[in-house]
Amino acid sequence: MSPTPETKDSVSPVEKRVLLGAVLFTGVSLALIAYASFGLGATVPTCLPKGGLFEHGSVAKRGANTYELHYLAKMWGFEPSRVRVPVGSTLDIYVTSKDVTHGFQIDGTNVNLMVVPFVVTNASVHFSKPGLYPVVCHEYCGAAHQKMSTVIEVSDKVDDISAEGLFSPEAGRALADDKGCLACHSLDGSAGVGPSFKGLWGQTVQLVDGSSRVVDADFVKFMILHPTADPVKGFDPVMPELPMTDAEIDQLTEYLRGLK
Repeated sequence: MSPTPETKDSVSPVEKRVLLGAVLFTGVSLALIAYASFGLGATVPTCLPKGGLFEHGSVAKRGANTYELHYLAKMWGFEPSRVRVPVGSTLDIYVTSKDVTHGFQIDGTNVNLMVVPFVVTNASVHFSKPGLYPVVCHEYCGAAHQKMSTVIEVSDKVDDISAEGLFSPEAGRALADDKGCLACHSLDGSAGVGPSFKGLWGQTVQLVDGSSRVVDADFVKFMILHPTADPVKGFDPVMPELPMTDAEIDQLTEYLRGLK
């Protein structure tokens, strides 16, 4: 007996439930996306081309209570190290890395970025309530990853943006002078007790053990922490151990990088 047309076109109860479930799932998904976007203000971070790269952190005012922040992530901290803004501020945040992949998450907000070397990632956030908003690296980046953090302070007692821990050549030179570096290292290329700082960055130097090293961030940090362990050939090993924090070493390193 051949099936009737009604039998051929009928939909089983199981198929009806599957179709209904698919429609409901799609509807709920679209509703959640709309709620995240319009209700919670969630956005998809954007990446900028390499032409937007920057080498240091900075802050700038773009309008009434609108500010642009450039964060530089590096092992193991952020530049700037602390930012203070008025209540009601909108921050356009741009983040990049100078070494490895980091994370950038602002507690209490929807800002959650992956920070990739030589790529600028962007997000925007509005602060309507005063308070401290910690910023942490949530992507494992090495031995001191757990210490890598900064903070955004939103205050009803300030009228403009301010920042701490920003690099400047003047501050780098002042640090070098304060630590006594300029007593032995010249800035004009002339000979001294130690190699001249001028044009030193990126050069290959010979060490007393016969090896050679490129003057980079790792080399500068090693020489500051262990000045007599493996001195540069042709110079007496008289450099003292200098009490310097990681932030000060980074600042001095950036200063040397900029001396041509």
